[in-house]
Amino acid sequence: MFPSSPLQISLTNSSTSSAPSFLRLRSSNVQSFTVSATGQLAQLSKVESHMHRLMVDSQVLDFEVTGETVHFCKGDAMEEPSCQAPSTGAPPQWRRCMAATAAHAGPIRQVFAAPWVVVVPDDPTPLELRLGAYFATGHLVAVGSATQLRTSSTSTETSRRVLLGTVERLRTLQGADWPVELNAEGPPTITVAGCTFTGDGSGGYGAVFRAPGQELVITATDERALKDLVTFSFATNQPHTRAPMSNMLPDFLITGPDFAWKGYGGVVAAGFWDERWRAAPNSAYLQC
Repeated sequence: MFPSSPLQISLTNSSTSSAPSFLRLRSSNVQSFTVSATGQLAQLSKVESHMHRLMVDSQVLDFEVTGETVHFCKGDAMEEPSCQAPSTGAPPQWRRCMAATAAHAGPIRQVFAAPWVVVVPDDPTPLELRLGAYFATGHLVAVGSATQLRTSSTSTETSRRVLLGTVERLRTLQGADWPVELNAEGPPTITVAGCTFTGDGSGGYGAVFRAPGQELVITATDERALKDLVTFSFATNQPHTRAPMSNMLPDFLITGPDFAWKGYGGVVAAGFWDERWRAAPNSAYLQC
């Protein structure tokens, strides 16, 4: 393979002549790979009738091919980035993982790859109505996507939902499987990967993230932070205005009190979900 290839493969003999050879793979800027049961990689890595062995970046992986494909990801199965515990500094390890399905595929713009509606809480506030209309109109003007603005009790299950509202207003709509936790008991908080961002008098925090079912959640600890988050893609030079939440955003983004004037410099957390809907340890940034 070419020296610059992200996944280089070589056949390595074991230390004893009676033992079978096995494949050695060296990765460069690779976070996951797939072994097909009918592919050459599976055939070359077979050491017994159903068992296979690969050495990836000096790590030996013994596995059994029980289906059509076997998926491997980089990162400890129990690891998640967090500001609460210091990093060990150890390089991430390869592990067998679940395949990311189409329903899981990101980033945020993938939510708009199927019919969707903007959903605000029942009895919406004037700001929620304005921002919901702004969001829908922004997509119509920028990319020609026509949609509707609905309340939570009138939304249908046939369309993906873009949920919009403050933490206090959306907390009753949050799903148990959401990767970001919203809490309004006391000062409103947004928690992701063990980091909790609390809105208080000194400024608010905003969050936009993909949730299971390809829902998009747009929320904030106060109305000012919500407005700043929804409208940040607006440009006075109209051709430069993007459809809201459609450009260069990962799976989740948390904005801080300085976001209105710092722009992306005011982002306090951002990254991608892994196949378990947890912040991927090698693809996330947290400042908490």
